[in-house]
Amino acid sequence: MTLSGTVSSDPSCTSNGGGKVICGATASSGSLEVATYNGTTWSTPTTVTAALFSAPSCAELPSDEVVCVARNSAGGLAWSVFNGTMWSAFANVATTAISAPSCTTDNNSGVVCAVYTKANATLVNRFFSGRWSSFLNLSGIAGGNPDCTSLNSAGKVTCFAKAYTSEPFVNLFNGKTWTTTDWSGYEGLGGATNDIISCTSQIPGDLVCGAIGALDTHFYANVFNGTSWTGWIQEGGTTAVGIGSPSCAPLGTGQVICVVVGATNKLSSIIGP
Repeated sequence: MTLSGTVSSDPSCTSNGGGKVICGATASSGSLEVATYNGTTWSTPTTVTAALFSAPSCAELPSDEVVCVARNSAGGLAWSVFNGTMWSAFANVATTAISAPSCTTDNNSGVVCAVYTKANATLVNRFFSGRWSSFLNLSGIAGGNPDCTSLNSAGKVTCFAKAYTSEPFVNLFNGKTWTTTDWSGYEGLGGATNDIISCTSQIPGDLVCGAIGALDTHFYANVFNGTSWTGWIQEGGTTAVGIGSPSCAPLGTGQVICVVVGATNKLSSIIGP
C-alpha cells in the first residue's frame, strides 16, 4: 500500500504498546508526517508542524504514548509526544548534535536517545515523565550514526557506535541512576562492519546483533547473553551477502529474523540463533 504525502527522510516506526504501529518521517516541508497502522489498515497521514533537519527517531513511552525526536536547525533536538489522540506542539532541547538521533524505549517508562556531537563523541539523554534528564557525554571517537536498543530488562539500554576504523563499539546503560558512571564505557566488538549494525532483544536481557562485513559483505551475527558476547560469526554461508545494514526483529519464539538487501537489490532473510 502507498501512503499519501511526500517525505524527505527514511521512516521510523515503533509500537505504541497497545497493538498499533506508528511511523513518522520528515516531510518535504520539514514537518513530521505520521501514520498509524492498527493491524488492518493505515490511517490517513497527518502532519505535525515542525522544522526538522534530520530523519525522526520514534520510540514507545508508557500508556500507549510515543515520542518522536529529530535534529533541529540549531543542532538541538526537536520532540513531540503522541498521547494516543493528538500530538503535542514540537519543543526543543538545546545541545550540539551532528547526527540524527537514535532513540529506543528502555521498557521502563522512558526513552533513551543518542546523538553524535563535536569531536565525534556521543551524547545521550533520557526522556521520562514528560521531560528530559540531562545530556551525558560518553566520549569515544565515532565514525557513523549511533544506534540504541533496549535489552527489555530493568531499563537497560545499549548504544552502538562505529569507529573511524569501521569496528563497532557498544556502551551499556544499566538502567539505574542517570550518570556516566552507570554506563559501561565503550567496548570494542571486533571486526569491521558496513554502516551500522542492527540489534534486537529476543529474550529479556539478551541481544542478537546482525551486521554486514565491510571487507567481504557477508552476514555476521553476534549474541550478548547479558554478560558476554559470542563474537562475530559468519552465518548463512558465502551466499548470505548484503549491502548497507540489516534490519533485525524478534519472532516471539526466542529467535530473531534479520533481513538484508542483497547484491541484486533483492531482500533476503536469515533466522537464528
